[in-house]
Amino acid sequence: MSIPEQGEGVRKGSFYMLMALSITGVSLFLFNVLAARSIGKSEFGKLGVFYSLFSFIASFLASGFRDLIAVTIPGIQEKATLNKFLEKAFSSFLFYFIIFYILVWFLSPVLIHRFFDNHIISFSLFSLCFIFLFSLMFIRGILLGFRKISYVAISHSIYGVLILITGIFFYFTSNKLLHFEFSYLFSLLIPIPVTIYLLKKISPLKLNFNLRNIISPGNPLLMSTINSILEAYFYIGILLMRIKNSPYSEIGLFNATLTFFAGVKTFYSAIFMPLLPNLSYAISRKDKRLFIHYIKRIGILIMLTLIILSILSSTFLPSLWNMIFGKEFRFQKIDFILISIIISLYLLLRLFSRAFFAIKEINYIFFSFVIFIILLALLFFLSPLPAIISIEISFLLASLITLLFLYIRIYKILSQS
Repeated sequence: MSIPEQGEGVRKGSFYMLMALSITGVSLFLFNVLAARSIGKSEFGKLGVFYSLFSFIASFLASGFRDLIAVTIPGIQEKATLNKFLEKAFSSFLFYFIIFYILVWFLSPVLIHRFFDNHIISFSLFSLCFIFLFSLMFIRGILLGFRKISYVAISHSIYGVLILITGIFFYFTSNKLLHFEFSYLFSLLIPIPVTIYLLKKISPLKLNFNLRNIISPGNPLLMSTINSILEAYFYIGILLMRIKNSPYSEIGLFNATLTFFAGVKTFYSAIFMPLLPNLSYAISRKDKRLFIHYIKRIGILIMLTLIILSILSSTFLPSLWNMIFGKEFRFQKIDFILISIIISLYLLLRLFSRAFFAIKEINYIFFSFVIFIILLALLFFLSPLPAIISIEISFLLASLITLLFLYIRIYKILSQS
């Protein structure tokens, strides 16, 4: 039996990830509440831009390599082939680590001016957060490939605990934006050596660097583009609002509205993370029944989630958020209802992306998500409505159109196989 076959399945892996991401989700929620009450709506908007930018760029550049590794390892049967692939993975990590960090600093004049109000210290913290998250995503991809979901869960849990501890510390000792930005930096740094230690328990580190042993950036970057859109989904909205020069107060309000739905995203991340290697495992065994079983069950769960979110959003949730975040924030019921629908569409988009990755229909889903971004930007920039309602309606329409394209394609593929 190969090492990947000894890993954890979707049910067991989802349990581990649910526990870990619940810790992370609650911690991030409390961190956001503490930050918002400490630094105010406008500065909280800037913190949202800071987090959105390093998360989006790291996802764009690293998540494709993570998923490619997670999909490839379960299908490898021979130890020699596995070791050769791991050497290739680590060589690629070192190479792209250097290239992408240089790229970020090459673009620094534009980034500092547009997103950091010419604050070089904030940009420096951002660049380190980006490279730390890039490293974590790459290493976690190898753990996912071995289906050691419990190890990935430990890595996520450490990040969640640290972000809450630093948030509490700075809430009582400081009311400066820079300190809350540092919280992200510290919380991403500490999990790296722990995650490397966990990886060494199941596989030796193959650090023989060889330029001829680099994974081609083609498919990984296509996958990264899709992942970055999905993993930074709503935060793309924050970046678009900043590009359109929307007031930081409106960005802060939108960012605060998203904090509840971040919990839903966290819950489903616990399902989607182990789903990809297990879908790939089903495809490698030519088990179409198991593949469809995974897709249908999660699809039903998403529909139930939509019903629950709609009920909460149309009743007491906006009032509860007004009480939690304080007098400076005023939340509207219509915003919560629209985002409830959008988050459900987002979950369906993530489900389809896992399915398309597993069957290696990467080009089709890539172009579908390019269309999504184009539609989202056009609808938002052309809208005469206020910024928050404009970005919500733009998300709704762009997501529906993209889902229609993906559903037609996946239905055709499954009908023919």
